[in-house]
Amino acid sequence: MKTISSSFLTALFLFCSLSVSQTFDKFQSSSSIQRIYQEDGSLIEIKTHIVWSNNQWENSWRNIYSYDAENKLIEELDQGWQNNMWNDVFRGYYYYDVNNNLIEFLVQSSVGINFLRYLYSYDVNNNRIERIRQMWDVNVWENGGRVLYAYNADNDLTEEIIQEWGGSEWINIDKYTYSYLITEAKNIEEFPHSYNLSNNFPNPFNPTTKIRYAVPVRSKVLLTVYTLQGKVVSKLVDEEKSPGSYEIKFDASSLPSGIYFYRIQAGDFVDTKKMILMK
Repeated sequence: MKTISSSFLTALFLFCSLSVSQTFDKFQSSSSIQRIYQEDGSLIEIKTHIVWSNNQWENSWRNIYSYDAENKLIEELDQGWQNNMWNDVFRGYYYYDVNNNLIEFLVQSSVGINFLRYLYSYDVNNNRIERIRQMWDVNVWENGGRVLYAYNADNDLTEEIIQEWGGSEWINIDKYTYSYLITEAKNIEEFPHSYNLSNNFPNPFNPTTKIRYAVPVRSKVLLTVYTLQGKVVSKLVDEEKSPGSYEIKFDASSLPSGIYFYRIQAGDFVDTKKMILMK
């Protein structure tokens, strides 16, 4: 089976994108996902069409998102298609602390009965240190699983411990460790021969990452971070730079989790790369 994806973007008051999957056999359409955005670029709806039948899509599932005045995601409505109409299935609620860190994601049924929730804890540097998954059992929340996170002095993630609830205590299931190699140029007189923008490290990151770039001649450098919707969230560099290699630290403590892009303009050189913030 061969999959072909196509997409388009139109803009009036809403933005809309459509991804279509087709089988190789005469390009028979099999499924599609439609994303709808509001004017500021925030995602407000994802609609899944499961099957192409009689020259039209048959609806399957959709997610509708709501935001507060600060553009933080606060509610998600999941609906299924049945009897030629959309029916509510789940509602998800997002809660944040004063630092805009997500502290709880609560899922309830369409009639308001608790179903699932995730609880998040952070240290004084806004690094996520714990995520707990709980399921609702009659009248009480029962632990299911959790992840513990540890960081070094530079706020780089160094360890993840995966645990499951054994009824009376947490049981270790898996462990991931991360280490970082610091390198430096041995010949500081050697200048780069071309412009370059490196992949940030670490990636994904929380809440800081390092971005390296190089300029071969004295150049005006503009290094900017954007949201997925194209909104500028930080100008990391906006000045002339002498020939050389540079590294800058990007601190995303005040930003929500998600996909971001960083773009460099230096002389005639332009490049853009993607990074993922996971709090």
